[in-house]
Amino acid sequence: MVAEQRKGNEMRFNLKASVAAVALSLVVGCESQPKTASVANTPDPVKTALTKAAGGNEIEKIEKETENGKTVYEAEFDVGDVDHSVTVDETGKVIEEEAEVKVADLPPAVSAAALKAQPRAQVEEASLVKKDGQSYYEVDAKVGDDKHELSIAADGKLIADKVEAKDHDGDKHDAEDKD
Repeated sequence: MVAEQRKGNEMRFNLKASVAAVALSLVVGCESQPKTASVANTPDPVKTALTKAAGGNEIEKIEKETENGKTVYEAEFDVGDVDHSVTVDETGKVIEEEAEVKVADLPPAVSAAALKAQPRAQVEEASLVKKDGQSYYEVDAKVGDDKHELSIAADGKLIADKVEAKDHDGDKHDAEDKD
């Protein structure tokens, strides 16, 4: 009888663990995981905005995701040998534009600001970002095991230093801005 009770308790525990795992996967699934889309499968205002932004260049990839409770579409395309991306909302309003910049071609003030902010950093890539009516450079740099996303104005003013930190499980996530 004790063995039967123990087996029953184990089964209830396994059932609860299974239910918890399914519930967790559903919650995680509700997070904004990018979904691949095609130009043809986007709303007309989005299609128009992305096609205009790409300027006749082939759109290589479109991701649909939710940011701050709103659906956005990010399209990637090349202009010559330069990677570009544009993010638009469902109405076709451009939220952000980004163009890759060779690290060697960064303005001297931006390079100096990145070095001042993170003296031991290894700069991996950079881009010119246009968002909310402002332009700035985004510099991705590695410092030890951490990755930093530095936002720097053309005049060298550090706007933000976001750190992608590891949590206790070894998973990475964005930490708070460090100004």
